[in-house]
Amino acid sequence: MGNRGRKLGKKKLAIVAGLAVVLIASAVAWWFFTKSETSSVFGTISEKTAEKPEFKTVQPANDDSKPKQLQRVSPPESDPVFAYNDTIENVAIIVSQQPLPKDFKGHVDESVEKVAKDFEATTKLQADDTTIWVGTSAKGPQSVVLTKNNLLILIKSQKKVSDQAWKDYVKALD
Repeated sequence: MGNRGRKLGKKKLAIVAGLAVVLIASAVAWWFFTKSETSSVFGTISEKTAEKPEFKTVQPANDDSKPKQLQRVSPPESDPVFAYNDTIENVAIIVSQQPLPKDFKGHVDESVEKVAKDFEATTKLQADDTTIWVGTSAKGPQSVVLTKNNLLILIKSQKKVSDQAWKDYVKALD
């Protein structure tokens, strides 16, 4: 029964991680496909769409500019995912975040690693106590997956960003 229990646990973990990936992927896809390339990723936020998150989000604490404009990027029928635009090394990035899925509890590191691998983010970096998973496509854009402050965070960049810049950015998230 010990092996069977472990197999069921791994199977459950795989299902949960898969659902998280589907949620994030659908949110990011919806977000990219509904926005104009000539405007900001978010476009104009009307009063009707200016929803505020019901969870504490993170943004760079060392940023002297005004707080980043968050916008919900997940479909209304899905769990909320909020995102903002920023730059690292003059490269445009999009930072999306959502509360850690409840099913990640007890095995957060394994679950985040699974999500990262599904995004082909297999380079592991360490920023203090935060593990960062980075994936770089052949054309240059990167996907970054991490967890911080009980949030699952996905960052997409338009071009390659240095490992040190990723570490510094993640350390500044508060």
